[in-house]
Amino acid sequence: MESIKRVLHYCNVSLCSSGKIAATEIAYFDFTFVTKGSMVYIINGEPHVLEENDAIFLPPGTLRERNPIEAPVSFVSFNFLAGEGVDYPFPILMKNIISRDMIKLASVFPKTHMNPRDNSGEKLSYLLGYMLCELKDRLSLETNNVHIEKSLQYIEDNISKAVSLSSVSKHLN
Repeated sequence: MESIKRVLHYCNVSLCSSGKIAATEIAYFDFTFVTKGSMVYIINGEPHVLEENDAIFLPPGTLRERNPIEAPVSFVSFNFLAGEGVDYPFPILMKNIISRDMIKLASVFPKTHMNPRDNSGEKLSYLLGYMLCELKDRLSLETNNVHIEKSLQYIEDNISKAVSLSSVSKHLN
């Protein structure tokens, strides 16, 4: 995966309410995903609903705003700079793309873990790089077959158990 130059902002928060984020053209990449609840981003004038396990990936120059949060929501957000000429192959909205492993990895870092004394920026760069590699892998495996997607999710959710073709079949009815 291309190099991450610097993480500018990181948050891993749960909110019950929050004001609107005004429309602004961002000068950095924004990778945000929802772990519980939902929220609405307006991206280049188009609304996008992010629900649990959905993500947005916005390149610099994107016009971004967020509707007020009026119900509980938990999300993780990275704002970062990449090396010169780096372009990421991600769509703006990725539905049901975030795995439980990615959520667990993000949970390692406190709500705001940007402290120059403990190399947290460097640690967050490595975490983000890993997550972007995971996104790339997950997108390459995507299919339009809902049965395959549900099978893969069942296997991932039960990876520590004995999973058989029969148990997957039963799960899918």
